[in-house]
Amino acid sequence: MRANSNKNEGTEFEVKLKDLFYENGYWVHLFQQNQAGQPCDLIAVKGVDAFIIDAKDCKSGRFPLTRVEENQFLSMSRWLERTQHEAFFALQLPDEEEVYFIPFKTICNCLDNNVRSLNSEAIKECSFTFREIF
Repeated sequence: MRANSNKNEGTEFEVKLKDLFYENGYWVHLFQQNQAGQPCDLIAVKGVDAFIIDAKDCKSGRFPLTRVEENQFLSMSRWLERTQHEAFFALQLPDEEEVYFIPFKTICNCLDNNVRSLNSEAIKECSFTFREIF
């Protein structure tokens, strides 16, 4: 039952994120969940800018970088190589309305420096808010 609750909260965050982009003039597509996994949760496009984004609901106030799946590394790396557009992880912290966007490159730098988890303070330091970046 708990896993289903976490899944529902994650899905609610994905829909909130989709709505945030849509309300700000983006064409946005929320990928359908499947058992094999998908490379990201949504794609947002406005003008010549296109972004892929994976939503992570961080109810504990911490983002373990082990939550970044192999298929996400592969697809986000390929996205950056082929499009020159950014890929992000969008994080929702407990009891906050703000969404924090961490560029995929920043996640890679953290892992290269043996950082395995980000607490809420670190998330805020290395991320951007929606208004700051989009």
